Amino acid sequence: MLQYLRDRLTGTLAFVFFGILIIPFAFVGIDSYFTVIPDNAIAKVNDTEITINDFQTSWQRSQQQLRASVGDAFDPDVFDTIVARRGHLEGLINRELMRQYALEMGLAVSEEELSKRIRAIQAFHIDGQFNADLYQRMLAAESMSPRGFERELAQDMVIQQIPAAVMSSSIGLDREVEALAAIQNQQRSFESAVVSASMFTEDTDVSDEAVSEWYKANPNSFLSEEQVVIEYIELDIAAFKATVEFDDGILEKHFENQKARFITTEERLASHILFSLDKAADKATSENVKQKAEDLVDRLRAGEDFTELAKEYSDDTGSAADGGDLGWIEPGVMVQTFEDALYELEAGAVSDPVKTGFGYHLILLREIKPSAGMSFAEAKSQLESEYATEQAESLYLEQLNRLVDLIYEDPTTLEAAAEELGLEVKTEDPFGRAGGSGIAANAEVAKVAFSELVLQEGASSEPVELALNHVVVLRVNEHMPSSPRVFADVELEIATQLKLAAASEKAAAKAEEILAAVASGESLEAIAEAEGLEYQKVDKAQRGDIQYGISLISEVFKLPASDKDYRALPIDNDFAVVQQSEVLAGATASPGEATQYKQMIANSAAVVENSGILIWLREQAKVHINEEKLAGNLY
Repeated sequence: MLQYLRDRLTGTLAFVFFGILIIPFAFVGIDSYFTVIPDNAIAKVNDTEITINDFQTSWQRSQQQLRASVGDAFDPDVFDTIVARRGHLEGLINRELMRQYALEMGLAVSEEELSKRIRAIQAFHIDGQFNADLYQRMLAAESMSPRGFERELAQDMVIQQIPAAVMSSSIGLDREVEALAAIQNQQRSFESAVVSASMFTEDTDVSDEAVSEWYKANPNSFLSEEQVVIEYIELDIAAFKATVEFDDGILEKHFENQKARFITTEERLASHILFSLDKAADKATSENVKQKAEDLVDRLRAGEDFTELAKEYSDDTGSAADGGDLGWIEPGVMVQTFEDALYELEAGAVSDPVKTGFGYHLILLREIKPSAGMSFAEAKSQLESEYATEQAESLYLEQLNRLVDLIYEDPTTLEAAAEELGLEVKTEDPFGRAGGSGIAANAEVAKVAFSELVLQEGASSEPVELALNHVVVLRVNEHMPSSPRVFADVELEIATQLKLAAASEKAAAKAEEILAAVASGESLEAIAEAEGLEYQKVDKAQRGDIQYGISLISEVFKLPASDKDYRALPIDNDFAVVQQSEVLAGATASPGEATQYKQMIANSAAVVENSGILIWLREQAKVHINEEKLAGNLY
């Protein structure tokens, strides 16, 4: 979930830039292998340690994000490897170097900017508004406190200022735009005649002996899929929820004990104007800034527009462009002095200058959303759902623990566990290592079914999680190893392949004959007409003109611009005899294209420049890695 949030906190350039944070291992000095690192650390970046816990937490989040991205295709054997872990660690090291660099440069994020960014995250919204309870619950689900999340987010925002600054200074030159337009918009004129392999398939025979010989020489080219048939028992919390009975007395007691949950906090819609002040500023400077704020208060109370004055005078870059808008604020979000002043105001009022660690604020309270509560009747359906979930979870966990004990006592059968727990032993259709239908569509089920414990030793599996509070325990009933398919089943496939290969060779030979004929002066169009070939004369085709054939256009635009000879170009199993007659540089980019090309060039330059910063940081840094921990002792 946190990765989901961060994905929405970065722009395109930041995404590209942090993609290159996984810079290869070449930048790690040889002393990485000999420097002593504390037992609880997996790496040391200058004087900062990356602890094993830091790495594990980050790695698990990345795996969860990857699992969510690829779905059933997720395979830990592929994605959870030493190479993948090393790449992830390199990313953490590079991020730490960028963080240290940002601090050295004095980059920072104000509390107002951080608050505004958090409140803008759609994942924390209900009915289009930030919801503090949802915010707390979602972070708790990730075992993370608001303070920890805000600290990481603030670091991300600080680090992102570096690529953003580079991006703002990267430009695409006019001559670069012209060169790119000349290539992208290039036009080529040519004529072509396609010699299709299908012209020769009818006249191409493949003997039974050739098919048989090919089958014998390539025994592993046609293998049946290795498959298993499994039996399983399923434990699902949904079955327990259906058995829960409700008692209004119990629900009313829950309602009284948790009444505060059903009362929304008062929210206030606010804007502010910030006059920034360095914490180390002397008294005279502080008084001068305060006086500026007081002068503006007088103008506001005299009727001048707050939004326009905020745009002109506010030092808060995060809100100034929006007229100082901070959105809806509730208790506990802003610093205490700011919050106290806000909650003393009446709607429409402007505060006196309020001093915080960032300077002096002028606060406009635009609107008040009073707290509101729900009656027991209004909350009853929610209470029933929560009570059902609570009781079902208790029953589910009790049954799950018993299931594990029963399987441990006798892993050779599922019958005993099913009988005691009142569960049904089900079977699944045969499937291979890529999975199948039903529960076999779950990648973890397929992996476990083919594991050494289950497949080779014949034991029952440990519980496999299909979803939250939904598991299965499985055994293999039947194993069907992969083996060469019988000749009769694949004879036609082999004959078709050999026939197509032979026809393609004849098409190539025919194309060479045509090349010789046009070289002696014959017309390609006349030859195509006589031979019944597909002929076309194309004038000023562009790269995207796929109506002439995707493969053909692709091959034509690979030819050197100066090549005007006839060529036989492979087009899948066919061959095209082509002569390029004219190559025109692309026209000057239109205003829209020029803007797009400049942005493309600037983005590319920014990525290279940011990569250069990172390489320079790696060269200057002292980076040490605990290779033993990384190699597997982490777990």
